[in-house]
Amino acid sequence: MRVQFSHHIFSSQEVGGISNYFINLAEALPARDVSIEMNFPMTITHSLQNTASYGGTVVPKRVIKRGITWRLVHAANASSELGSRFLTRRMVKPDVFHRTYYSTTGNYASIPEVITVYDMIHEDFPEYFQKPILKKKLESLRLATQIICISEYTRSRLLDLTDIDSSKITVTPLGIDHKNLSIVTERPTGGRPYIAFVGTRSGYKNFEVLALAFSELIQIYLDLNLMLVGGGPVSSAESALFDSLKITPNILKIDHAVDTSNLISKAQCVVSTSFAEGFGLVPLESLAQGIPCVVSDIDVNREIWGDSLPIFPANDHIKLAKCIQQLLESDDYWTSVSKKGFAIAQSLSSQQMADSTLEVYKRAATNKSS
Repeated sequence: MRVQFSHHIFSSQEVGGISNYFINLAEALPARDVSIEMNFPMTITHSLQNTASYGGTVVPKRVIKRGITWRLVHAANASSELGSRFLTRRMVKPDVFHRTYYSTTGNYASIPEVITVYDMIHEDFPEYFQKPILKKKLESLRLATQIICISEYTRSRLLDLTDIDSSKITVTPLGIDHKNLSIVTERPTGGRPYIAFVGTRSGYKNFEVLALAFSELIQIYLDLNLMLVGGGPVSSAESALFDSLKITPNILKIDHAVDTSNLISKAQCVVSTSFAEGFGLVPLESLAQGIPCVVSDIDVNREIWGDSLPIFPANDHIKLAKCIQQLLESDDYWTSVSKKGFAIAQSLSSQQMADSTLEVYKRAATNKSS
């Protein structure tokens, strides 16, 4: 089977969960006799340079900083797709077109389409976004022959908010490559201890509640640090918040370019504070390293993790501080959370994700929508 990935996410995301999702598929599916085709000439996704299925140009990060934006890369890739439109009559078409983000362009050969829905956060929290995407999302979903949702919660919200036919939706949870699983689940020692927050901090990610909790914790643990991994530079508003809470000396900021897994593996715990997620990749990445994760009390965390992790009401920084403190104080509790979470992480493999995705591709290829 031949599957074409569209350029869309690779034109706009340097690093992140969605691009990693497709890279994991591109690495796992060839072993299942699936040929992945990524024919776009340029990308800003750095991880693609190590992906065998991609032979185009990865724009260097230093060049992006000098002013080449995702809009220029997107325009170059869209032009390339438009040019290929005139060649499709003489080409052997792929069996499936997997659209990597919401759009209606690119599939000029009218190949059966698959699209993945990651969440409905833009629709549930429009106040955090300048450009709600429901209209574009709906148009692309209606073009699709098959739809993948990454959790039951995402499927439920999609059906609540749209008129999409439920029969063409399949839930396929995200997974992690088992070679990235930690073998040892022991509390990190040595150096100044830190807790970690990974990724974007603005809007619905609700980072401020962790800053408030941390200000409580450092009154007890004077040498404790809060490490911010990725998520862009610290904003002026964040700096002002840190100063007002007197936590600035204990804040560490690390760029995503370094080894995120290594940083997670040395943390006392990782914290996920979101008001909503489609799946929640950060807890999975944390627990795959054997590091406990404290999570906000939202539906998808209950779905994926049950009662295996410390959980707090998303607006309650005192409860969050107490959850973290319990992990810092008790080695037995730390180990218990680590083992329970690690067991669930083991069950969420990229191999299972690839198997389920292949079944969706087969249905799409044999049941082209009218």
